[in-house]
Amino acid sequence: MNTLKLSELEAKKPLAVDSTGKFLTLKDLEKKKSYVALATLEHKLQRDLVLRRNEMEPDYEISIIEGERITRAQLMKEIKEETALGIDAIRAELSYLSDIHVEIAGEAVMGEEVPETIDIGPWPPKEYRWIPKKWWPIFFRRYAVFAEDTDTTITNAAAQYRKNHVIPCFPARRILPIIFTGANNTRPNFASACRRRGVVYISGVGHGSPTIYTGYRYSRLWEACRYDPSEVKGKIIHLLSCKTAGELGPDLVNKGACAYFGYIENFTITWNYPNVFWKCDSTIDLSLCRGLNAGQAGQVTLRVYNDWIRRMRGIHGPTATWLTWNRDALRSPLHGRQYGDIRCTLRRVPFFEELEVELAETEIEELEAMEEEILDVGALVADLTEENE
Repeated sequence: MNTLKLSELEAKKPLAVDSTGKFLTLKDLEKKKSYVALATLEHKLQRDLVLRRNEMEPDYEISIIEGERITRAQLMKEIKEETALGIDAIRAELSYLSDIHVEIAGEAVMGEEVPETIDIGPWPPKEYRWIPKKWWPIFFRRYAVFAEDTDTTITNAAAQYRKNHVIPCFPARRILPIIFTGANNTRPNFASACRRRGVVYISGVGHGSPTIYTGYRYSRLWEACRYDPSEVKGKIIHLLSCKTAGELGPDLVNKGACAYFGYIENFTITWNYPNVFWKCDSTIDLSLCRGLNAGQAGQVTLRVYNDWIRRMRGIHGPTATWLTWNRDALRSPLHGRQYGDIRCTLRRVPFFEELEVELAETEIEELEAMEEEILDVGALVADLTEENE
């Protein structure tokens, strides 16, 4: 209990319900008063608890990636009418309160358990064939494709944050960014860039659904089962979007993507502290850029979410609530093989699998044709700039 830090307002708001239906505050819980597990409460009590907590909160605004700003009063109306957003708000608040109950009990919250160590055996496997060193300067060229939707207020805010704090990490690690924004963020441009040899990472912010990820004016960049598998084969993918973890994420992995990161629910922010949300999500990009594998990146991201949830409990309750919602909605290889291999990284290793002889031979032919080409990072950056203008 001593490690639980809440703002003065959060401490006054109800945190639990006893067996008689009475709301309990932090002061009550400090007195060891018993309470009913939130999941077992009648739905009406769950709704009333969430409404009461919001009634005590000063005005604030939220947005999901898919929509416009919603005020506290509008959100409470959605909760009372039990719309889809209202039900999500109830679920988010109950999850946030459940974390508090877990910490009161002295247990670990999501993402803080130490994952088991996995033995991947000898590396590289015997069936792999090394690439001659003379081809390494060409083979090790790496690119990252960024599809940044700047059409709506919320996606533009995210895109600007990523432009300033995420994308600069990649050239610093010798991964050259290919960036699409505005009217350039279309299916033909995106698909062509994703198929480019040397692309190891694809990331972006945009609108989405369980089966679709969109770009400029809701044009479809990817739709489950309706794209060329070569666009995703061997790549790590991160989509800051709503619900793409439902079907599109697993479909990308089935088509050959090494790993997928995204959300199975609507990604939601508060406009009081929007950058906190972008900061937590961008931990995925930055962890991968700095050399962590997919499993490590997922683990670090969960811990960053938890850290900011704890910080915001003492500053702004609704922000802590919706951070909890996004953390719970995040899907990555940590959540199962349908989201890829936890061992994937953005590093390229200088060998081919013998099991992919045809692909290897084609790649080697390309390398031979380009053998005389000089690796000039400055020229490559200039080329990319011209391509995207």
